[in-house]
Amino acid sequence: MIAVVKNEQQIGIKRYVCDKSDELSKIDLRTTRMGSTCFIIEEDANYILNGEGKWIAVKNAEGGSSSESGNNSNEEPGDTIPSDTPQ
Repeated sequence: MIAVVKNEQQIGIKRYVCDKSDELSKIDLRTTRMGSTCFIIEEDANYILNGEGKWIAVKNAEGGSSSESGNNSNEEPGDTIPSDTPQ
């Protein structure tokens, strides 16, 4: 399943959610611009479309797993989808 969760019509950037990474190849790149993103549920990973029309995995900005034991941080788990995404 592929779902468009946000579509910036003025600039053509979209945000997708897919169940599996093999669904990335099913996204119509004719209507999707560089900078569009896709969250893959199965991998818990984000991808961004580069200028060559290829989906590139984006590293977690937190630098670590949120499941590490002994983490006494009071911070909430980071959201890797930009904050302007509707919730």
